[in-house]
Amino acid sequence: PRETRALFRHSDSPYTHYDFFGMIFPCLFSRTQVFMSRSQLRRWCLWSSLSLGALLCLFSLFYFRQFNWPSELSGQLFLALALPGHFTFIAFLACLPALLVSQVVPSKKLTALLLAVPAIAAAVLIVIDINTFALYRFHLNRMVWELFTGGGAQDIFAFSMLDLALMLGLFIGVSLLAILSIGLGRLLARRARWGWPATGLTLFIMISGQVFYAWADANYYRPVTRQLAVIPWAQPLTAKSFFSKHGLVDVKQQELDLSQSQEGMLNYPKSHFECQTQSAKNLLLIVVDALRADTLSAEAMPTSHALGERGWRFKQHFSTANATRFGVFGMFYGINGSYWFPMLGEQRGPVLIQSMVDHQYEFGIFTSASKVSPEFDRTVFAPIRDRIDLGRTAGDSKAQRDLTITQQWQTFIAQQTDERPFMGMLFYDALHGYDMPEDFDPVFTPQLETVSYMALDNDSDPVPFFNRYKNSARFVDGEISKALKALEQSGLSDDTIVVITSDHGQEFNDSKRNAWGHNSSFSRWQTQVPLIIYNPTATPETFQHTTSHIDIAPTLMRDVLGCTPPLDSYTQGHYLDAEKGHEVLSFTSWSKSAMRVEKAGQIYTSVFTAHDAPRTYDRNYQELPQQSADAQAMAEIMKRRAEFLH
Repeated sequence: PRETRALFRHSDSPYTHYDFFGMIFPCLFSRTQVFMSRSQLRRWCLWSSLSLGALLCLFSLFYFRQFNWPSELSGQLFLALALPGHFTFIAFLACLPALLVSQVVPSKKLTALLLAVPAIAAAVLIVIDINTFALYRFHLNRMVWELFTGGGAQDIFAFSMLDLALMLGLFIGVSLLAILSIGLGRLLARRARWGWPATGLTLFIMISGQVFYAWADANYYRPVTRQLAVIPWAQPLTAKSFFSKHGLVDVKQQELDLSQSQEGMLNYPKSHFECQTQSAKNLLLIVVDALRADTLSAEAMPTSHALGERGWRFKQHFSTANATRFGVFGMFYGINGSYWFPMLGEQRGPVLIQSMVDHQYEFGIFTSASKVSPEFDRTVFAPIRDRIDLGRTAGDSKAQRDLTITQQWQTFIAQQTDERPFMGMLFYDALHGYDMPEDFDPVFTPQLETVSYMALDNDSDPVPFFNRYKNSARFVDGEISKALKALEQSGLSDDTIVVITSDHGQEFNDSKRNAWGHNSSFSRWQTQVPLIIYNPTATPETFQHTTSHIDIAPTLMRDVLGCTPPLDSYTQGHYLDAEKGHEVLSFTSWSKSAMRVEKAGQIYTSVFTAHDAPRTYDRNYQELPQQSADAQAMAEIMKRRAEFLH
């Protein structure tokens, strides 16, 4: 060690002159074997994570070629904290393998290799994401990766030799910069004496950015929340209940300032339009949580079924999701559920609701579940947030709360006149919990007395479980009967369009894959839902073509409001009665997405996750190992996801 230390002071040492390769990889390119302890290797890894994080943060500025830099000081401050914190964390993850291995095997060459390869991979990945964001306005995900690398990519993209040469040059340049950052980390590890202050400052920046966003999220502060769209794979901290509990913000009463500037990446609607009509009708929208398509039958839901006999019935109707927030989002906005996140960040309401506000509608929104979580108060109901009750519906159970919202509707409709149109919504939740009042007489037997998902497996008999579900549906149908009777007694039924549908379906191991409930797969039992539209002036009809929740908003804009703006200005759907079926449907969930493709008489669903290769299933949700995801359909889905973004 003494001779080794003396070597650093020798005038002929390669480290005295800091030649390029010696500075970057002294362990690989120098003939001199320099002693490095575990603590020195640890310092190298940590300083390399900071220098690599700084490089990635500089790369991130290229995102703002498409995303406007915020004009508000608060937005600028948030990005000044969030970008360094986020990309330094990514860099730390890239350097973590080298850090761990170096403490077990203190090899200089191995540490250098384990630092260089992940650093290059992280830098290249960020550059790819920057270009993906430039093309599609969303970040790299499994679908995009599969499309670029899959066998059908050549059918979608055509690269010239010049394009390939530029890509190669970009890869080499980015790789050299990543290696240089590792070399800089080595230099800092040897020279810098302020490691602990640098670590403390880095942790302070990371934590401050997360706390700042949590505060902005609780306060509905869009200048900060909308900046999240530019940060790839962000996992923000939210703490609305914490801030509310400690009196730092009142989530239910916080006013939403819709006058805040509309900076951001959303281009929704694409153009301004006005509805030139005086014939606006009333609307009653009834949403039954977790109602699958085949349960709206004469046996399980006689009142709803009878209404369907007098109206439009859509036999092949699908939600935009297998979960509540994305399914409700699709029916109100008329666009895919992937837009939930930017809409939430910018707190932009749907054209349908805003048009009703412009037409001076009265609103009676009664939901058994919360309007605040999911954050419908900042998305679907953002334009009317100050006109509806955001408090929790009274009742100790889902069934009790369903009874309450029926009573609230009865009070609301009794107060309406024909002077102003109204929009009513009833969101029943008992079916989601298989709930019903204790004195309710079950029709379908035998039924489960209590529901425990832990006790279910692939061999469980689904009949008692399904019977309890249908009994709960019959209870909800009784509440729907009361709501329709109150509407008729008000004398306004002849001017009211009634819609009955659901946010998603519910499965009882129909696919024989031990799938129960929803949000577990994208099978037709979890995504196909009923849709009934009763229009007093329309001829009853049954439609067999494939329809989607994204078709509901444009149809209501036409039939309820009398609006006929260009459909592509605000929706990806079309009129439900146009009998124009969807060949490709998009489904959204938290960690997964899927597309349903109907071509040449074949129906299959491809599912995309963050890490695994896409898997394709047939109509009965049996996996097709040899079937790859359709490249043309993936390209169409990505086009839709960028359609309403700047």
